[in-house]
Amino acid sequence: MRDDKVRIAQIGPAGENLVRFANIVNELKHFNGRNGLGAVMGSKKLKAIAVRGTKPINLYNKEKINQVTKNITKRIMDNPLSRGLRELGTPGVVRPFYEAGCLPSYNWTTGYFQEGENLTAETLNKTILKGTKGCYACPIRCKRIVEVDEPGLKVDSAYGGPEYETIASLGSLCGISDLKYIAKANELCNKYTMDTISTGMALNLPRFTGHQVKSYN
Repeated sequence: MRDDKVRIAQIGPAGENLVRFANIVNELKHFNGRNGLGAVMGSKKLKAIAVRGTKPINLYNKEKINQVTKNITKRIMDNPLSRGLRELGTPGVVRPFYEAGCLPSYNWTTGYFQEGENLTAETLNKTILKGTKGCYACPIRCKRIVEVDEPGLKVDSAYGGPEYETIASLGSLCGISDLKYIAKANELCNKYTMDTISTGMALNLPRFTGHQVKSYN
């Protein structure tokens, strides 16, 4: 029987195979990344932790808590930065970065990416955005949900969508300017629970430097 109140922190194939940048994931799209904690769980043969609360939280003054919560939410959403994040998400920084010539590109050999417009949040919103979502109880809802359904290329919206760091690491850093393929790469990283930033760096290092990547697995 399905229980929507169960929350699961889990690893995937990357963690099971002790990839050094394996993540722990919640709901397929919320990640503890960059530091290899997925490999730590994998080394202990621990695939998932499931939690389900059963008791209510007793509040001394529920009415006051509700009032404070509403006030905080209003202050957050009145902030221009919060409104910008809601509309554009973290990809909103792509435009100012590439226009200023500081968008990480071609394995950090330059900050200028000629096709930077293709990677902006505005382009993402117009092309592959399906919806938005947020972390638990956060009113901003900055996370992008994307979907692609074309012959030969499909991206499952269950895996969310790319953040700024992913667009840079799997996009401009690798010389890729098509958001559909970046979204597909993001989906694959999420499916296998690999950190997108480290994955992008590992992919573009041999391409732009001629170096060989040593396998540690």
